[in-house]
Amino acid sequence: MKAMWTDLGFNILLLTISNNIFLLAISNVCYLVFIFLNLQSGWIHRMDRPDWRRPFKAPNWLLGVGAILGFANMFLTGMGAGSYGSGLLPYLALVGGGFAVWLGYHLAVY
Repeated sequence: MKAMWTDLGFNILLLTISNNIFLLAISNVCYLVFIFLNLQSGWIHRMDRPDWRRPFKAPNWLLGVGAILGFANMFLTGMGAGSYGSGLLPYLALVGGGFAVWLGYHLAVY
């Protein structure tokens, strides 16, 4: 119950001190980073513990496609970073995706 009140208070604080569109942009970027991390976790776990029993073991080609699409997703996120203003790129690089975000942003700008 304390966590919900803390979340409510933090969200109200954020809404009063910043732009609503910027908050939507940051929340969308965090969601896309979450998807990126989930797509990367499949092959990372497969490399870490290849012999563990699993209820479903995805084929290697599917994990490879997921990893490539995860980086493509971060690339496209970087390309769209300039549409919300120039201040969003440092947040994207801080949250994750590093090189793919930087490359997508610079290819879209130049």
